[in-house]
Amino acid sequence: MYLRKISVPSHLRFASSFKELSDNIDEVLCQNSYKRFLIVSGRGSVRRVAKKLFDSLSKRRKGELLVLEANSMATVKDLADFAKKYKPELIIGTGGGKILDVAKLGASKSKIPFFSVPTQVSHDGISSPVAIIKDGNKTLSLGAAIPKGVFVPLYLVKKASARSTSSGVGDLLSNITAVRDWQLAAEKGMEEYDDYAAIVAHTAANSIYTSYNNYASSKIDFTEDFIIRLVEGLILSGVAMEISGNSRPCSGSEHKISHAIDALFNSPALHGEQVALGILISLYLQGGDYEKMRKFFSLVGLPVHPKEIGLTKTQLVEAVCYAPQTRPGRYTILEKKNIKKRQAVEIVNNLWD
Repeated sequence: MYLRKISVPSHLRFASSFKELSDNIDEVLCQNSYKRFLIVSGRGSVRRVAKKLFDSLSKRRKGELLVLEANSMATVKDLADFAKKYKPELIIGTGGGKILDVAKLGASKSKIPFFSVPTQVSHDGISSPVAIIKDGNKTLSLGAAIPKGVFVPLYLVKKASARSTSSGVGDLLSNITAVRDWQLAAEKGMEEYDDYAAIVAHTAANSIYTSYNNYASSKIDFTEDFIIRLVEGLILSGVAMEISGNSRPCSGSEHKISHAIDALFNSPALHGEQVALGILISLYLQGGDYEKMRKFFSLVGLPVHPKEIGLTKTQLVEAVCYAPQTRPGRYTILEKKNIKKRQAVEIVNNLWD
């Protein structure tokens, strides 16, 4: 019998206060006999959160706090060098997606367990085996070890901008179009399709899309229950990627369009907002119900028109045409349809007349 070994987070805790957050992490540190830890943080308000957590956790063990400037390969190296010198038994990343990706990759390169403490939930990087890192003008998608623990300070996530939470919804819903793209590649004999990973990814997306779409008729409030469901969905996305061994279950043509927007127009919006526009285009090409999705986007505050993220229709046409170049080895509906400029213009005009 063939058994596949995968990693999943061993700990998932939600905290309604700082004390609960600190107690949750402290409990797990004690259970695992961690004696030396390193907290990694960005600057700004998240640094104060990290310092407070550091002060609390260091009462019972040795710790260090490292504040990093940016998301870059150079910063990842700085973290790895610091970890080599300090030799922590655990790295705790605190903040948004960019700093968590740096901490995750640095921990992975150093072969040190990693805990994720997201202060906002803008994309699935809070608990995925992938880190998105800037390297000059390039954006790299690199494999990393999945977090051993995810500790969510609900009291902070609820205070984060509604845009960041909406962005997390956009990234989660991309699983729907990504799985279909994966099926297309499998039908062409270009990739192996993993049913289990696909089921997990689809279930993750539908935990939000189906559950709330069935009864919502007005703007959806980001209640504590909604945020918990969103986090659980994003974590399941990470598990789906871990099962498949890559980002296929959660990244398809819609992400290619977002990457093209990044490359051509310098990332004008949040990742999940750009992906949302990509989802509408992908659903249109796949024959999916893009109008139903568009309605749901309006309920959760995601953009339903390119102008909402500062793009003209002409610019979006450019992005659609450029998108296949962003990841040429990944077959999607864009490659199947062999989209040229005339077709891209027609698609964009049909979606946004």
